[in-house]
Amino acid sequence: MNAQTYLGIPRSEIAWFPMIDLSRCNGCGGCIRHCKHDVFTVVDGKPLVVKPENCVVGCKACGWVCPIGAITHPSKDELREMLKKARAKYGFTLI
Repeated sequence: MNAQTYLGIPRSEIAWFPMIDLSRCNGCGGCIRHCKHDVFTVVDGKPLVVKPENCVVGCKACGWVCPIGAITHPSKDELREMLKKARAKYGFTLI
């Protein structure tokens, strides 16, 4: 696996990245400090997702460190469905 694919699926086909509720975000920067994959930048003192494809599929660490719960990710069921559709599109089957 490389940064461009996940389980043989182009990473651009997988909508896995943090969603930030900016109305709740207090700008503490914990998510930015915790994420080592360059997913975020800071705009007006708050995080903005600028490289969603850099987010590690399945990782929710930035959400876990958010003290007020302003960061969410797709559910496990949503992720499973995304992967199922993408794998079918590219000729893979899930075990």
